Amino acid sequence: MGKEENRLVISDTLIPDIFIVRYLPELSRNAVMVYLYCSMEFKGRAFAEQDLKSLSILQDKDIYEVISELLSKGLLDKNDEGYSLTDLKMNEVSEYIKTRVAMGDGTNLELSSDESRRAVLADSINNTFYGGRMANIFYRLIDKCLWEYKFDDKVCYQLFSEGARRKMSRSYNRMEKLAEEWYNKGYTTIDKLETYLERNEEKDKLVALCRKTLRITINELDESRIHGWVDKFCFGEDMVYYAIKKNEYRGKITILNIDDTLTRWFENGCDSVSKAEEYENEQHTANKRKYDKRKAKADTVWKSGVEAGITREEKKDTREDEDPEANVPDDVLSMFGGDDDDD
Repeated sequence: MGKEENRLVISDTLIPDIFIVRYLPELSRNAVMVYLYCSMEFKGRAFAEQDLKSLSILQDKDIYEVISELLSKGLLDKNDEGYSLTDLKMNEVSEYIKTRVAMGDGTNLELSSDESRRAVLADSINNTFYGGRMANIFYRLIDKCLWEYKFDDKVCYQLFSEGARRKMSRSYNRMEKLAEEWYNKGYTTIDKLETYLERNEEKDKLVALCRKTLRITINELDESRIHGWVDKFCFGEDMVYYAIKKNEYRGKITILNIDDTLTRWFENGCDSVSKAEEYENEQHTANKRKYDKRKAKADTVWKSGVEAGITREEKKDTREDEDPEANVPDDVLSMFGGDDDDD
């Protein structure tokens, strides 16, 4: 055995917490593996693509894809010497300083009233949603919401409440994206946010109703359709429940069946259960009228059982004295006149 094969691996590799909080949830499995190996093998020095290939942790064809992913996420720097790991701690400090400068922070050690308010808010968010162990990067998100986006305190708190509800409160990128979405939609005060929160509550109720009534698993596509019933149609539980009842004749009801029914009602101006019932009754009457009309038309033409596909044609002996017109209806024969007409 060579010397390298006999080496005891008892060293430690330190990974910044900021990597775990901000980057890890967004990376592919291969990218995480390569980053960890790079942190162990190339501490403080540059490396090339060939160095990564020599680690034999991935196929060569996958190395380029992983490098591209790490570069796009800001975890690798590229220079003339090759690649090097980005100093995540230094970036974090630099961004924090920029935030403080944007807030107008000076050398005064005494907290302003706004900063005191921020401290109370951040402490509440930390204890409520992170069990007292909130990563520093989320403090920076709070600062961004308060100073850059001009969120009310209650709006900022509701942001983290919504993140916890969606089970994404520990993903910085997703939380930052949600904050940006609220800012772009103008949800900066609690009054403007209330409608949004009420709609989210209504969506949750509809998802629960469909899951319980239909006894199915709601996937992402189903959830998107259900959300549309609130966002596009402004329908509530009563309309959705009635749509489910109208589809009970099916062996198995799907979210798409309900969506088709609700879409038809919306396109025909049915914004309440009473209007939907009236529309369905009118449709039933119209369909029955069409059926009766088709049936009446079909009954005007006489067909034998064989022609109609009801009975099978059977061969049998025909006696010479058997009347070939015995089984023909009178009303059909009358169309051709009687025997006397030939006289």
